[in-house]
Amino acid sequence: MRTPTWTTGFLALFLASCSSLPANDARPATDLELLRLGVQELTRERQPQGPVQRVEDAKTGEGLFGIAVELEAVNWLQNDDKARVRRFVDKGTKRIELSRLPTCGWWQVKCLLARRRTQAAIDAIGPPE
Repeated sequence: MRTPTWTTGFLALFLASCSSLPANDARPATDLELLRLGVQELTRERQPQGPVQRVEDAKTGEGLFGIAVELEAVNWLQNDDKARVRRFVDKGTKRIELSRLPTCGWWQVKCLLARRRTQAAIDAIGPPE
């Protein structure tokens, strides 16, 4: 049995349209919730981990030197945490911005123009400092 040409053409057109469906997989509320949870995890408090936890508790010069080293390590770790939070928030907000852009087909001229205007506005803001 021969399949008519129009059926084959319709099937090819249908498969092509299925492969170009928009894929907005992230809802803004879900992205914002994940961003909030990530920032909470990355901004946990850090305390010195040596035998002496506070400068007032140091009884000898060795203990005072140990707490100074621990405080310096805690300061370095907190600065590293801040840098990680900045990178995480930058990536997260960029993902949210991209998920909120409209998805357009190549034939939707008005949609494409609106998307370009929105993208230009996002680019004009620039990266957070």
